[in-house]
Amino acid sequence: MFGTEFCGSLFITLSLGITSLIFLFWYYSRSFDYWKKRGIPYVDAVPFFGSTYSLLWKPAHEVELERYLKYGPLYG
Repeated sequence: MFGTEFCGSLFITLSLGITSLIFLFWYYSRSFDYWKKRGIPYVDAVPFFGSTYSLLWKPAHEVELERYLKYGPLYG
């Protein structure tokens, strides 16, 4: 019932899936050093969430106050 065709297609499917995940990670994290390259203080980004990850756990005004106190009035 399941022979070499199944194993071959499973290998191809897993290879494509892993390659796709690696590509997505690279694509979404390639611009995380944009502000660093320009010498501007910045918030570290989390893959797939960016700098908005902390907004999931705290109110926006608290997050912005912490960032203001840490980085000053201008940050990336």
